[in-house]
Amino acid sequence: MATMESKLDRLIDTLNTCLPTLLNQTNGKEKSPPPPADPGYLSGNFPTILDREKLTFDTLPPPRVLESLIDIFFLRAHNQPYSFFNENKFRRKLAENLLPDYLIFAVLVSALRFSNDPYFNNVRHEAATGYARESWKHLVSTWFAPESDPNIHICQAITLLSIFDYTAGRRHPAWLKIGLSIRIAQDLRLMVEPDVGLSFIEQEEHRRTFWSIYVLDRLCSCGRNRPASIIDAHCRVRLPCGEENFRNGEWEETLTLEQAFGLGRNPAANVGPLALVVLTASILGRCAQHSIHEQSREESRLPPWDSKSEFAAIYSILLQLETQFEMGSRINKVLAEDCLRDGAIDMQIAGPFVFSHALFHTAQCLLHHPFLLYNQLRARGVKAPASFLGRAFQTCRENANSISTLINDTNNAGYPVYFSFMGYCAVVTTGIHMLYLRDDDIALRQQAFSCFQSGMAYLEEFSKYWKNGKTMLAILQVAANQAALCNSLMSNSSSLEEVDSQEIENMWAALDYSCMSQITELNVPFANASPSYPSWSSIFGMRGINMTPSTDANNFDPMNFFPISNSISNGESQDNPISFGDIASMHSFFGTTPLNF
Repeated sequence: MATMESKLDRLIDTLNTCLPTLLNQTNGKEKSPPPPADPGYLSGNFPTILDREKLTFDTLPPPRVLESLIDIFFLRAHNQPYSFFNENKFRRKLAENLLPDYLIFAVLVSALRFSNDPYFNNVRHEAATGYARESWKHLVSTWFAPESDPNIHICQAITLLSIFDYTAGRRHPAWLKIGLSIRIAQDLRLMVEPDVGLSFIEQEEHRRTFWSIYVLDRLCSCGRNRPASIIDAHCRVRLPCGEENFRNGEWEETLTLEQAFGLGRNPAANVGPLALVVLTASILGRCAQHSIHEQSREESRLPPWDSKSEFAAIYSILLQLETQFEMGSRINKVLAEDCLRDGAIDMQIAGPFVFSHALFHTAQCLLHHPFLLYNQLRARGVKAPASFLGRAFQTCRENANSISTLINDTNNAGYPVYFSFMGYCAVVTTGIHMLYLRDDDIALRQQAFSCFQSGMAYLEEFSKYWKNGKTMLAILQVAANQAALCNSLMSNSSSLEEVDSQEIENMWAALDYSCMSQITELNVPFANASPSYPSWSSIFGMRGINMTPSTDANNFDPMNFFPISNSISNGESQDNPISFGDIASMHSFFGTTPLNF
């Protein structure tokens, strides 16, 4: 018996030594078959010979794990909000071994954040990082190195990787990847109608890939010095069709972007939920260009209350969208009437509806935001009429309330939404509620407090899926300690000239998507599970997201609640590197060596 145990020990040592080499033998090839499923995994007993801390995740997972992640991708990521594939076609090509590894790895990266598969026990982030690195290495070796012509799979994979980078705090390589995917899409002529010789499904995949890149371009433009790159006039491809027609491969005539914005003349035109995401992302990008980015055009010199101003033009389009698509209505009605399939919410259909409503209200918030309006008025050297500011602030607050209600309604409907950009929407919204926490109107103060609670609780849950969620929470913590600045913004005679420049920068951070997506190592209660700082859920006793106040808003001082050190609010980064103006260093972009993710 002792001799047999000795031989088994030597066998285990041999397997531990040789297995990494065997797994790495397929590196460098464009298509490598998945490794065989581990018998221990299939039986439910996980092998003890694999030291998970040493796994590099440089090969595809076992078939059962791979299938599980593909299921999660189409359940939690597809159409939420980006859409690249026809599900049946993708699964068929995967089964026939016709998809390149770099695309499969990129899809797995997008699905992993929502996976609870025990195969990735406690190493989910490491697995996603490894798969992203491997996808990029395959892209470099199969496309950059031989200088071969691009194809739509390359465009899709790079776009998926850019989303992973941006939300993980690697905004610089993400920004370059987004630009690369845009150029590849243009090289493939995805911005014009596809070849009629392609099947309808292939044509629609071309359209959806382009519009997904377009939406990503517009969402990222909500950061300073991150202007949109795609020009609307160049987008001559038709908008995405309805989801069910796409699934069934049935042709559907849709509009172009230009035609869709002229819907006042064609109220019967069919605009599907994904097409509505494109429309609202387009107007959000225009809001960001007007309110966040510096303007040099002559019309930007006009004050916002001028009927010929860019402000008035954008607001007119928003009113048109609200009227045409009932954007002001509660999402419950849409979910019940348009998204139920076999008694359950179809997440691939519901996702675009929810997201388009969120983008619409976020655009209204940016256009009418007190801080952004203040900066515009100061740049023009004009004083706003009190009546204009009153209506603008009210519109801003009402749309912030609408986003809070949207998040609460979807949660109560059993469909909690954790799309990557919803974190930005929640930060903007919660920041607006923060401005009313000391309002003289008791009813407004209580409502703001209730929405503020739910916003922070939502972001705490959001941060479990998206790494930049912790940065978002820290930004709001810092901003909420700036009582003087908040009070100044809500005054018609506001003047921020004497406010500390770092406080101004902190307020900018609560509106700048780029700041929310930078690399930080936070030493704040939400980033570290310190027993000294309970979570928002435990503070407010919330079941999921609960809009009902559980603390007396009249006696609660939110400005003095957060235990934030001075080093954070002053932007010092030695111990708490959350200086929002910092620019993180960028790692190798085109190198074939493993990137420092």
